[in-house]
Amino acid sequence: MTRTINTPFVPLVGPCYYEGFATYKIPFCPIDPVTFADTEGHSSFYLAYHDQAGRVVRFDKLRRVWADKEPRIVALPTAREPGSAVYCAVVVDSPGSEAKVGQELEYAETEELDDFFAGNVLPSGLECKVRRFRREIAFTDTYAYWPNGRMRSRIKSGPDRETVEEYYDANGNKIAERIPYKWEEIIRQGVASLEAGDSAAAGTVFRDALHTAQREESLQGIAVSLARLARLDLIEGRHHDAMAKCELASSYSRAVENANKWNVRPTEDAATLVRQNGGHGNEAAALEALGRLADTLGNVCK
Repeated sequence: MTRTINTPFVPLVGPCYYEGFATYKIPFCPIDPVTFADTEGHSSFYLAYHDQAGRVVRFDKLRRVWADKEPRIVALPTAREPGSAVYCAVVVDSPGSEAKVGQELEYAETEELDDFFAGNVLPSGLECKVRRFRREIAFTDTYAYWPNGRMRSRIKSGPDRETVEEYYDANGNKIAERIPYKWEEIIRQGVASLEAGDSAAAGTVFRDALHTAQREESLQGIAVSLARLARLDLIEGRHHDAMAKCELASSYSRAVENANKWNVRPTEDAATLVRQNGGHGNEAAALEALGRLADTLGNVCK
């Protein structure tokens, strides 16, 4: 499913799925777009996020690997066509316990899952043989751009490789050190105001940081500024506004320069917890989760 984040700032489009990329020219140029449904049966494929100008801001190679060596035989509630594909949820009763085969899923429902069971119906039509699969990121490239369109940074990372950071000036020349964004210093000023107890001044400064990040076309700056403003909303009791800003910041965090240094999955889990607890009237738990979410996203630059 492709989502567009509609804001007055820089929209982020994705995830978009692809079968490959054209050349090793940087930034990567993905080719052969497909839907998530088209990736069924593929052991690996590519995912990208794009900014408003259509530039790639994050490019991942995704692969599916076996999480369990031995397959499992599972009875089906009704007879099925032999050889047809089966997908099931992973159920873990408690931390450290063995994963169990859960309810059957459509392939489309596995898009957001880190792991799931997959297999085929056996010749009897009454049982299936499934194996637990885990989705891994083989490598990630994230890019930031100068307002003139030239690449500002490239961060290469992956589970089996050392993170490499490359930086460029506005003319496209490779440089040794990162050039700080203007919004970073503004955020520090806002944090100082907040620590001094002046939340009104902090709010003004964080809004200035947000607009500065917009002008600098920094997705990371937008994410951090939104999260800082969300924390202020939370302090002042504007819980709905805080949640909206946190969800937006969490979405932008997928494509920031140091995306893999941010623990994005727990922030998404916290957002889900807020919605669930808020809906069940457990406001205290929801606000606690929302606070963690705002702090996780907002403390990148301090």
